[in-house]
Amino acid sequence: VVGIQDKSTNLALTLLGNLLQHNFQGKIYPVGTDMNYLGVKAYASLHEIPFRVDLVIWAGKRANWADFLVQLIAKGCKHLLLLSKGEMTDLHTHNLKVIGPESLGYINAELQIFASPLGIGYLPGQTALLTNADFPSKLLLQNFYANGIGLSHFVDIGTSVDSADPADSADAADAAGDGGRGHPDPDPGENRRHVCHRQGGGTGHGRCAAFRARPAAGQ
Repeated sequence: VVGIQDKSTNLALTLLGNLLQHNFQGKIYPVGTDMNYLGVKAYASLHEIPFRVDLVIWAGKRANWADFLVQLIAKGCKHLLLLSKGEMTDLHTHNLKVIGPESLGYINAELQIFASPLGIGYLPGQTALLTNADFPSKLLLQNFYANGIGLSHFVDIGTSVDSADPADSADAADAAGDGGRGHPDPDPGENRRHVCHRQGGGTGHGRCAAFRARPAAGQ
């Protein structure tokens, strides 16, 4: 989790708290300071983490993006979730699977990953929800929870992703549970249905096509 600062309103610190609250069982490495936060050892940079990192969550400042990207590539990380703004240029050329920027986060019920700053509950289930809009995303999550609809995955792809780009659409489909392209999801056929919500211009055909191309894509 990149961007940790000692502030009550810090996005990365809120996300770290949500990961811990939802009982994620893997290793978490806060990045941005060498202090410890919420009982978790933090590191000043990605370079200093002495272990492999499967998923990097960017919640840092735009001014620090260029240096972060150099560290990310040098570390060999393959999965990137962009919660704050960043430059998307050439990320796919480095074999990165990217969600964002300005994403509201990622939820994987089976792995107990709640990588989102949202303070909203969810129920485990077999529906994957893919969205790209801030306020409607919150409403959809609230309605799913209130009506007892269980989620296997929640993916908010953010405001700046190009859903017409086949690589971006495929990354979104992979993150929503129908992997097979290197995403660390252990069960690519677990979903029974996908719900796609798109706000803004375009038709979203590329995203729907990406879901249909996944193995055992369901409904």
